[in-house]
Order: sequence, then C-alpha cells, then structure tokens
Amino acid sequence: MSKIKSFKEIAKLIKSHQATVIGSSFYPFNSYYLHLLKWAAKKSKPLIVIVQTDKVVSLRRGLVVPSENQNQRAKRIASLSFVDYIIISSRVAHNPFCIKLLKPKFIIFQRNNKIYQRATLEDLKRNHPDVQAKIAPFGRNFHQEISNIRPFHLGTKNKIILYLILLAKKSNASFGKISAVLTKENKILTGVANSDKEEHAEIILLKKFKPKKNLSDCTLFTLIPPCLVCAKAIVGRNLRGVYYLFKYGDGMGIKYLKSKGVKIKQYRIQSTASKKGRIF
Repeated sequence: MSKIKSFKEIAKLIKSHQATVIGSSFYPFNSYYLHLLKWAAKKSKPLIVIVQTDKVVSLRRGLVVPSENQNQRAKRIASLSFVDYIIISSRVAHNPFCIKLLKPKFIIFQRNNKIYQRATLEDLKRNHPDVQAKIAPFGRNFHQEISNIRPFHLGTKNKIILYLILLAKKSNASFGKISAVLTKENKILTGVANSDKEEHAEIILLKKFKPKKNLSDCTLFTLIPPCLVCAKAIVGRNLRGVYYLFKYGDGMGIKYLKSKGVKIKQYRIQSTASKKGRIF
C-alpha cells in the first residue's frame, strides 16, 4: 500500500490528536532532513510528512526548477520505515486546512527567525489550543544542490513584476529568496530582497524607505503573501494595497490585512519552466 495519499484519505485512517505533522521541501535530501524526521517520529505516531510541491520549492530556492521533482522527493521519504504517510502539497503544515483535516497532536517547526516564528506560534495556540508546536532543537542545513537546475520564465512584460523577480533571484539568502517592491502610480519607488539575516523583505523595505512617511498613496508588490508580522508593519505605514505573485503560507497575514481594510490580491501570471514548457 502506498504511503503517499491525499489529506482526506489520511484523515479517514487516523485518530484525532495523535499524529505528528511536519512539512518541508526535503530538497536536497541530506543528513539534516534525516535527523529532523527521526526526531519528529519520536514525538507521536503516525508521522505525517507534507512534501512541498515543485512550484513551492522553485519559489523558495530562487525561482529555479528542482532537479528532483515532487514525486521523487515523496518516494524518497516514503522509503523511510519510521514515516507513516506522505502528502504532496503547497500548504504549510500549520495551515488551517491541514489542521482541520488531520487534527494533529504535534506540528513540527524548523528553526526560524524568533520574531516571525513567535507570531505564528501565538496564533496557533490561540486558534488551535489542542495542537502542540514543537521546534526542532537543531539548526537548518542550508546545503544547496546546484546541478541540473533550470530557471523558469514568467509570461509577463510588466516591469514591476520583472523587477520583483530579478530581486528575488539576486537575493543572497540561503533559503526563501523573497523580494518586495514599493510603487506609486505604477512607478517603482524602491525594491529589496531578503538576506541571510532572516529579516523579511517587506520589513527591510519599510525600514529602508522613508521610515516616517505615510504610504497611503503607495502599493506594495511581494513575491508571496506577507506574514502576520509583515502585515502589521504594512498597516502601520498605511499602505493602500498589496499584490502578491504566488500563493504560499498560512494566510494569517492576508486575513489581518483584510480585517484592517487593506486591499490584497494575487497578481496572476503564467510561469513556465524553460525547455520543458511546464506550467507552474
């Protein structure tokens, strides 16, 4: 029987508040990921692993197509005897949809910037008190596999979007290469990418660009939806609207912005992997 299943299939096979859930790219698979999964498996059974889709991995690794696709990565994880189920999904493990269906006992988080992670954990505790968050006691391994990677191209000539993508590709962050561009009347005012200092691009931009200026006549473009911390910073500068390019994350930032009257919308384009014509 295959370990790789859908959320609904697994939900029918498990009991509430027993499973441990962890999600990641698991790419490239190395000793860090093996150690992480073994550690997670000791928390409770069954261990459910969410393997990120190719689209998400491409987004998080600087807009390149991974040499090992989502099915190959899922099968690699499935070969581990201590892993019970695998889901291939673009959703993060603490996404409300995942929690609603799987009703886990534990959700495993990898180490991240404490400010952003604290906001996520507080929201999880407030909205899902029966779910326990566990942070891995060891740091990430940022080893990158650079062979056989291919860039993918975007079906747009919009100069703002092209600049947003260029910034992301130039990011020197080891993981999660993200960018943000501030505009006024369709003209670019400034743009930034994140770095290995782990501060999010939106925060870097808002600190950098005229910190005391009211930005009510400006619009922010981001690669992915702002997190809750970034959303609060956006509201603090009175931005009138936010466009994001790709869906990703837990949706807390989107929910907060909407509650504060900030318009937020996905900017829809077609992105195509070079040479293979794959649509993301």
